[in-house]
Amino acid sequence: MANFKVNTTISAPSEIDIPLVRADHHETSNIFRLFFEVFLSVFSALLGYTLSIPSPQAIHYIALSITGIAALAFIGMYIYFSYRAKKGITS
Repeated sequence: MANFKVNTTISAPSEIDIPLVRADHHETSNIFRLFFEVFLSVFSALLGYTLSIPSPQAIHYIALSITGIAALAFIGMYIYFSYRAKKGITS
């Protein structure tokens, strides 16, 4: 095996600032993101089904509105808790 000697110069800052993230808020925001993705996929499947049938009934529109509103609510909560986790807000 070959052995090479290479002269290098490394420059680095004297200190590095690493912002901490509140773990409890971060985990909560990840749960909301998961629920958002689940409700978004159910909404998309229902939308495709509703558009493909000849005569949708009221239950189809009710299910679409429930899953759509839930997806929007969960993405809103994800953004809210993600912001709180990054800023370190406790209350």
